[in-house]
Amino acid sequence: MPPRTGAWAMVCAAVVAAGTWVTALAILAFTAVGQVPLVAAQGQWSVRVLAADDPVSREVAAVCAAVVLVVAVSVMVASWRHGRVLVDAWRECQEVAQMSPLMSQQRGRVYAHPLTHIPARPRRAS
Repeated sequence: MPPRTGAWAMVCAAVVAAGTWVTALAILAFTAVGQVPLVAAQGQWSVRVLAADDPVSREVAAVCAAVVLVVAVSVMVASWRHGRVLVDAWRECQEVAQMSPLMSQQRGRVYAHPLTHIPARPRRAS
């Protein structure tokens, strides 16, 4: 497998694995959330029946809920930072396109024009 394809496969596998772990933690956390009387009334189930069949203790479910919240906040912060960097890069490209004679804009896209003549390196005086 070529390195580029392998890297993409590894990234996709890591994203799927992370999503699966977060989903499992969220399901475990829901067992504690489902035992809150207000939530149980909305879901129309019995708190006692859910507590009797609960696969994990409330403490474990609370820790799972805390981990899910931390992951959600981390993803939002990282997305905000990366999004801001992408917007800044886009703005900088727009500024460069307006300043450089080698760049042009057509229909909102920036194009680079190749040099037709590459100047030779100046020779050193001996």
